[in-house]
Amino acid sequence: MTKGRVSGRMATMVGNNRAERVLILASFVNRVGNGLFNTASALYFTLVVGLPAAQVGAALTVAGLVGLLAGIPGGHLADRRGPRTVMMLALAVQALAMSALVLVESWSALTVIATVDQLAAAVGGAAWGALVSRVGTDRPALFRAKLRTYVNLGVVLGTAGAGFAVAANSRTAYLVLILGNAASFALCALLLFLLPDYEPLARPSRGGRGGGPAGPAGGVG
Repeated sequence: MTKGRVSGRMATMVGNNRAERVLILASFVNRVGNGLFNTASALYFTLVVGLPAAQVGAALTVAGLVGLLAGIPGGHLADRRGPRTVMMLALAVQALAMSALVLVESWSALTVIATVDQLAAAVGGAAWGALVSRVGTDRPALFRAKLRTYVNLGVVLGTAGAGFAVAANSRTAYLVLILGNAASFALCALLLFLLPDYEPLARPSRGGRGGGPAGPAGGVG
């Protein structure tokens, strides 16, 4: 009896139902990958690829600014096409873009690939917010708190893993980080197959003064 209660409490800690547990696991996997890459990305492009730090900074800045413009359209796309579908497509694009980074040898290539990645991340972030809203309907505040806990844990573990690569300071070690992050995007997309295919939201009426529903917030980031 006691063993059953303990296992029940542990299951509740990682979600009250299957959809919550799937989304928490997918988020955790994704954040581990982010932690692996984000910590050491600048070092890879400067020390291994040999790009000047100013060029790396400029490329990532351009990509980030372009990505900012995609957030609102991404939210509308998730509303109209369904958040799970849009999120999975965004993750697939990010997996491909991340894998392509191992071929980068110039500033222009880094800028283009990083921009594609950030566009997909912005669209995926909007879709992720919509997924969180759809999944955590029973106790949304509690679900978001659990999600944040596992997101933070994933980042910590990923960052710790990146530390070993930085200590090794070899091309192979950095490539493992990049491809590990690409794999995390692909695995996250596959996990989302376990979620219900939520219906798109109905188009708002043009005649209504209040407009449509507010766009989703949050995301993989």
